[in-house]
Amino acid sequence: MNMRNSVASEFIIWFLPATLLLLAACDSRTISTPSVMTPANVIIQINNNAEATSDTNLIVNLQADNSDRMLIGLDSLLHDAVWEDFDTLKILHAPRLEGSVFAYGRFATAGGGTTGVFYDDIVLDFTAHINSIEANAVSDTLNAGETIEFVMETGEEGEARVSFSSIRINFPLTSIGEGLFSGVLTVPSGVNEDNVETIGNFTDACGNEAEPVTARRRFSVRGDEFNPQIITRFQLDNVLGSDIWYHVGACFVCDTHAVQIINVTNPFVPFWMKNVHSGSWSKGFDGDDLRLFIPYRYGVSVMYIQPPDDSYIVSRLLLNEIASDIVVGDLNAYVACKSCGLIVLDIIDRNKPIYLSRLTLNSGGDLISLEGDIIYMLGASYGSIINVSDPEHPQLIGEFEVSGEPYDMLVLDGYLYVATRVKGVYAFDVRDPADPVLLAERTNLAPAFSLEISPPFLYVGGEEDIIIVNATQPRELGEVARVEDVGTVYGMFLVDNYLYTSGPSMLTIIELFSRDLE
Repeated sequence: MNMRNSVASEFIIWFLPATLLLLAACDSRTISTPSVMTPANVIIQINNNAEATSDTNLIVNLQADNSDRMLIGLDSLLHDAVWEDFDTLKILHAPRLEGSVFAYGRFATAGGGTTGVFYDDIVLDFTAHINSIEANAVSDTLNAGETIEFVMETGEEGEARVSFSSIRINFPLTSIGEGLFSGVLTVPSGVNEDNVETIGNFTDACGNEAEPVTARRRFSVRGDEFNPQIITRFQLDNVLGSDIWYHVGACFVCDTHAVQIINVTNPFVPFWMKNVHSGSWSKGFDGDDLRLFIPYRYGVSVMYIQPPDDSYIVSRLLLNEIASDIVVGDLNAYVACKSCGLIVLDIIDRNKPIYLSRLTLNSGGDLISLEGDIIYMLGASYGSIINVSDPEHPQLIGEFEVSGEPYDMLVLDGYLYVATRVKGVYAFDVRDPADPVLLAERTNLAPAFSLEISPPFLYVGGEEDIIIVNATQPRELGEVARVEDVGTVYGMFLVDNYLYTSGPSMLTIIELFSRDLE
């Protein structure tokens, strides 16, 4: 009896603590409250993190992992907001009051987990001013080749530019910090005007335009006489001459399968140097001080051109597309392809271009030009305007149309010119690239095969003549001079006082200004 009680007692002594521990564990699981998940990695960003804007419509980008609902408004207590389904974008309408404005937000999960208040801010700015502008030179009478320095003070950053006589439609100034801008213009030949004034324009970082301001000082400009004359014709056997490039005393003329190189160190006595096979059906090219980038039937060739007499192909990039034209920027090259549209290349290593991205266009691409971050491309008679500020994701932002068989295209200072065989020359105002405006259609300049520009003149290459027109009046494009009996001009390149032109089996060199020998 005592033995059994002892065993039982021992069993009870062992069993009860274990049971109590088990019960305690069960009780702990039963009374605990599950943790409530809240949205994580919350980001609120106004207008892609811009510092300021003049638009009261604020684009608010949102990120909040696991969020199902959101409360977004301009009031710090969010009294102006209601709970709504989560979205990654919200448009808020701010009052038109200058100063800082804030976007606030809270986020919640379906389980009720709610964040605190997050926010971002931006400055609303509706005004821009030019505080002062100066035009400085050695005298009040300027001769060709002399310089004039412009200085503008605005007090804030943005885009500053001046117009000076008819020399420039839009001469940009460079920011030197703290709202100061400067620039130096070399007076070109061919301009003779009295009482020339400098007018400053400024657009701030928010897009506000200041009232133009005129500098106090005025000038007289005396340029060399504009008197274009053919000085040399150089025969090239079986050369298409669809484009031409100049570098360090040499002209590179585009052939159907090769690039012909001609020494023009003495433009009165050119001589043939060599030819370099570049690919099948080379048509046009673009380059820098060391290389030419040459599109051909299935890709792009890179030619090293320094020195010109030792030029050779460095590399070829196969695109499996018919490449028609190319333009080269600082870090990227842009290729117009007949079948697909735009192809963007990475040329950080300029000897070895790398395929980066493409933008497919139904019209394809035949001609291409670049100004800033904007590409202008023509396929057949349909034009596309493309923003390439993000070269990995080019965006179509505008369109335009021409007709009459386009052959060449160029853009400068917000004005786009297109040469066509049948309709002559088109001029567009593309200062707002998303809204191109047709200014002129000059059929009297037909047929037009090539273009070159050096303000104040636009050079139009035709079937027999080169017509020089006034580029400072793009609505008129009035004829200033004409060079006759040049032959068909498919390519032009202007350097200093000489215009080099290429056409079927011919390199022609034209001296533009008569030099004052006194």
